[in-house]
Amino acid sequence: MYRYSKNIMANHEAIITPVLENIFSGKVCHDGEDQCDYDLTEQADFAPARGVIPESFVPRLKKTVTYIVMAVIINSKNAVLMMQEAKSICNGAWYLPAGKVEEGETLEEAVKREVLEETGLEMAPTTLLAVETARYWARFIFTGEIVGGKLKTLDNSDHHSLQAQWLLDEKAVMHRADDIKSIIELGRFTAYVCIFSQINLL
Repeated sequence: MYRYSKNIMANHEAIITPVLENIFSGKVCHDGEDQCDYDLTEQADFAPARGVIPESFVPRLKKTVTYIVMAVIINSKNAVLMMQEAKSICNGAWYLPAGKVEEGETLEEAVKREVLEETGLEMAPTTLLAVETARYWARFIFTGEIVGGKLKTLDNSDHHSLQAQWLLDEKAVMHRADDIKSIIELGRFTAYVCIFSQINLL
């Protein structure tokens, strides 16, 4: 399992980039020869009954679809980078740096901007860990390395966040939502694999 993860990490750009380009341009992704007994024609026939007209749907950022980026960054001490929310509806709760992709941004540009705005740190994305989708939104979860900046404190709080911290025990603080628990676990596992691959133990 570790060796398989190492291969994915080593080739993620060559594999993921063409797939994402196809998704965003509306092209077909050829994933293999798997068969499905519910083909696209049948799905299209049933779609209008659910209020969906496939021919008329065009994905447009911030109009018909929303793309969200999130960063789970683990440091050498196994602490996770988290930010404290400034929004009135969840003020004081903790979460991973995340936010909506702006028009004209690439996913990497968006996640770097969100991390800088919410934590004060500069991130270099290295791996797309996961993609989550639901109806008209998609969330792209990245990990990466900190390459600069200064950790935001309460003295520098703004509308983006109150502060940011490296947390060894993230369970000790109140989370904005529980969906980040499994994401943090995935981030730590990936960091673990990276460390051992670098010292040739895989």
